[in-house]
Amino acid sequence: MQIETIVIIALAAFTAVTAAISLALLLAARRKKSGDGSLSEEYFAQTLNEASKDIKEHTEVQRKLIDTSITSSSAASTLALGKYMDSISKTSSDTQKAVSENFDKLTQKVDEKLTALGERMETRLNKLDENVQKSLEKVRDDNEKQLEKVRSDNATQLEKMRATVDEKLNETLNKRLNESFETVQKSLESVYKGFGEMKQLGEQVSNMNRLLGGVKTRGSWGEIALGSLLSDILAPEQYEEQCQVKRGSAERVDFAVRMPGSEGKEVLLPIDSKFPADDYLRYADAANAGDSAAAESYLKCFKEAVLRQGRSIRDKYIGSATTDFAVMYLPSESVYAEVVRDTALMDRLRHDCGVVPCGPSTMAALLNSLKMGFTTMKLQKSGKEIVKAFSDFKKQFEAFSKLVANAQRQNETVGGTLEQIADRTGKVMKKINKIAYENPEVEEGGSALPGGEGE
Repeated sequence: MQIETIVIIALAAFTAVTAAISLALLLAARRKKSGDGSLSEEYFAQTLNEASKDIKEHTEVQRKLIDTSITSSSAASTLALGKYMDSISKTSSDTQKAVSENFDKLTQKVDEKLTALGERMETRLNKLDENVQKSLEKVRDDNEKQLEKVRSDNATQLEKMRATVDEKLNETLNKRLNESFETVQKSLESVYKGFGEMKQLGEQVSNMNRLLGGVKTRGSWGEIALGSLLSDILAPEQYEEQCQVKRGSAERVDFAVRMPGSEGKEVLLPIDSKFPADDYLRYADAANAGDSAAAESYLKCFKEAVLRQGRSIRDKYIGSATTDFAVMYLPSESVYAEVVRDTALMDRLRHDCGVVPCGPSTMAALLNSLKMGFTTMKLQKSGKEIVKAFSDFKKQFEAFSKLVANAQRQNETVGGTLEQIADRTGKVMKKINKIAYENPEVEEGGSALPGGEGE
């Protein structure tokens, strides 16, 4: 590195010297120029050529000198570098040898310490193992003693519990057996009593069958059931019994309900009880016996009987004083269900006969609906009377209000008292006018009072 630096410095110095010489030659040439300048240019060119030759010669000489210097410096540097590398190699070898020796010594010491540590750990582990074994044996012995004690206590307690359970079980079993025997005995007594009641019930059913064996008897029973329904639901003045509903006819319907008609006239709703039980019972017996042909034949007869009863009600009880339909009361739910099941039969009864069939449950619903209608009409009638009375009261109160207003104008000395009266009157009239506004029928001949439009 030092040689290269020296060479660079020498080249720089040589370049500077060459440049200075060239500049000096150029300046000298300028000073020798003639009057027209031509000789000066030739001389300048010649001088420049000579300067260039001199620079080349000096450059060549300097190059050779630099090459010689570089060669000498390279040999010296190579020799010095070789010596330095030999020194470094020797030092590295010595260092490696020392490190290797130190590492061997350190490895030996570590092995010795590890061996000693392993021996100490083995000794301690052996002692710890012995201690653990002794502790486990002690714990095992203690557990066995405790388990033996627990087993002994459990056996004693189980024995006591077994004795107690056996005693309680025997007592409970004996008690339950006695109670069961008593229950069975009571049940047998109840069964014997039930047999007696069944026997009595059979006799009563036989008596009822004999009582209802005739058509007239069954009809009377249906009328009684219908009358009971009417008396339970409607007021006595709302229906008639055995009523003649058709002018010029002596036929009387079982019951007729008074219904409001047009223009305040009263119309009657005929209700007649019919019980075609013979055909229905024959149909039911054949159906239960599985005789489909006989059942179909008896069912047809039953439907024809119902239609005959419907035509009879139409011809006897529907007239100008009645509604345009009548009600056929069937006192048996099963008979009513069989009629309702056949839609064609129902249509013929309604359209051809003007008859609506009803069973016990539907009759009760119909009567309750009529009762609600009667109540609504009664309320409407009462409401009209109240509105009329209120209209009269409103007129009288208007006159009273005018008198009070006149008295207020004429009696200035008692103005304070009259102002209070007028104020109260205005508030009352405000409420009255509000009610009259909500009920237009009140405004038949009166008008709003003074003070009724605001406070």
